[in-house]
Amino acid sequence: MTRADIGRSGDVRQAGCLRSSPLPSCRSSLSFSAVFVYISRIPVLEEFVVIKKILLAIAALIVLLVAAVVILAFTVRTEFNVEREITINRPKADVFYYVKHLKNQNYWGAWYKKDPGMKQEFKGQDGSPGFIASWKSDNSEVGEGEQEIKKVVEGERLDTELRFKKPFTATSGAYLTTNAAGDNQTKVKWGFNMTLPRPFNLMCLVVDMDKEAGKDFEEGLSNLKSILEQPPIVN
Repeated sequence: MTRADIGRSGDVRQAGCLRSSPLPSCRSSLSFSAVFVYISRIPVLEEFVVIKKILLAIAALIVLLVAAVVILAFTVRTEFNVEREITINRPKADVFYYVKHLKNQNYWGAWYKKDPGMKQEFKGQDGSPGFIASWKSDNSEVGEGEQEIKKVVEGERLDTELRFKKPFTATSGAYLTTNAAGDNQTKVKWGFNMTLPRPFNLMCLVVDMDKEAGKDFEEGLSNLKSILEQPPIVN
């Protein structure tokens, strides 16, 4: 065997050693690099899984809350009635003539006093069916809406429809009745029936509608009494 052969044999053995040696070759280095990259990505993947679980939990909670609100809204009534009355020392004809004109509510109604600068518009003949008084205010207690006279039973009853637009939408029927209560005395009843759409009816769980709206009715009737018991009547 020549030295060249030995060299070639040595090269072969050396190459074989390179392939079988436990020392890392280029290929094994690439394998280790891939494993390292894979391992290094595990925390990122775990973090993604955790975030995904959190988002799913939040979404499920929102769905449950919405479902609870919807179910609760169907268990709370949507129809409400508020009524107050007062006796005025004035003949019934005088009292009814005054209250049937919606423009006069600016003098005795509680809402107008909350924002005297509200924008108002009037359409039709006041005191007759079809007359509409609309209002618009930046005051959230007043909001925006309109009131229309629907029916007049002369000397007895006035029926109107209140259509609220802001801060919530709702429609209610309001009424004023006058009944003789003695010599030159008149009992006035003022009330309304409201339908609150769901889910706005849930406000009644935290707000006493009869108490909150009732105090405005009481204030208005008190103002009405003061005005009508001091002639002359404002038309």
